Amino acid sequence: MIPAERQRTILSLLSHQEVLSISDLTDHLGVSHMTIRRDIVK
Repeated sequence: MIPAERQRTILSLLSHQEVLSISDLTDHLGVSHMTIRRDIVK
């Protein structure tokens, strides 16, 4: 999954759930903690 797709997925998940942990996102997206952090910063 490319970064833009992950970012859209993160936003979609947040629209259904107000709080998501980095661990929740890594489990859902199958990427590392650092990848999630980089995607969030962008």
